[in-house]
Amino acid sequence: MRSQRTLYLARRSSRRSSRRSSDDRADRADDRADRADDRAADRADRATIAARASCHHIRESLDVEMGDVKGGVLRMGSLVEEQILAATMRC
Repeated sequence: MRSQRTLYLARRSSRRSSRRSSDDRADRADDRADRADDRAADRADRATIAARASCHHIRESLDVEMGDVKGGVLRMGSLVEEQILAATMRC
C-alpha cells in the first residue's frame, strides 16, 4: 500500500507533466503560427517584388515615351524659332 506522501508526490508529478505537455503543445502551436506568419510574409514580399518589377517596366516605357515627346517639343520649338527669326528678318 502506498503512503500518503507517495500518493501526493505521484499526483504532483502527473500534474507537472500534464502542465509541461500542455505548455509544450502551446509552444508547438506558437511555433506553427510563427512559421505560418513567416510564410505569409514571404508570399507578400514576393508579391511586392513582382509588383515593383511590373511598375518598373511600366515606368521605363513611360520614360521612353516622355523622352520622345520632349524631343518633339524641342524640335517644334526650334522650327518655330526659325520661322519667327525669318519673319522678323523680312520686315
